[in-house]
Amino acid sequence: MAPSQRAGLALNPDHPRDYGGANDDVVVPNHCTHPMPISPHLLRSGDSLDLAQQPPGRFHFLQASGRGIQADVPPGWLSVWWALGGELSLSSGGSGWRVTSRQAQVWREGALRCRSLGPHAWLAITGSASLWEARLNGRDHGQASALLPWRGRIRHDCAGLLIRLARSTLPSSALHNDDTATLLEAFTVSLLEQQSALQALLSRCNGRTHERRRQTLMRLLRVRHLIECNPDTRLDLERLSRMANYSPCHLIRVY
Repeated sequence: MAPSQRAGLALNPDHPRDYGGANDDVVVPNHCTHPMPISPHLLRSGDSLDLAQQPPGRFHFLQASGRGIQADVPPGWLSVWWALGGELSLSSGGSGWRVTSRQAQVWREGALRCRSLGPHAWLAITGSASLWEARLNGRDHGQASALLPWRGRIRHDCAGLLIRLARSTLPSSALHNDDTATLLEAFTVSLLEQQSALQALLSRCNGRTHERRRQTLMRLLRVRHLIECNPDTRLDLERLSRMANYSPCHLIRVY
């Protein structure tokens, strides 16, 4: 049986120890501007999932528990990963890094592979970048219009919304697609608000338009990510400039 068709799996969203004690005390706005179905994928030890083979016009929610699990996200997709226990091993573009317990990773920089080497539990939600940005259309967020690559601990309210999303995608859930989409929209907005300090850097980037400034910031975030993931490695300027798609001289000026 395919992982996405398996019911009653390993993770128990009603058990607080699996989720660090987060609860339901989160206010969710009673509206959804863009209802969108979410495909659930329940993964356990030894399962693998290639999301390039899944429908591109949907969000995909992954609930995983066990060792030896692998998930591949295609380029052009944005994904959010949350390690509930243990470490997640992520890799993209020849670089690899770890997401530790209770940390989250927002990724939108090309194809991504996630591997769970130990008996760990984690959640992830992914879909094309255009689907994510549709969550924010028509909402007033100033100049913040898209999630940016980021790694860190998510706020309690954001974690609570992600847990409720996990519950809503289980086969036993009584929620309708519209309710699940409302949770997803609230989660996206909450995560965007947590990125406010990162979003504020857009005004300091070069570019005549908001989109050009965002492209500049995305390039610089690639460089920072490479540096953070290789604290014990001496990275030369040539490699860093290739990562940002800049000349070495230009990278020195803008970084």
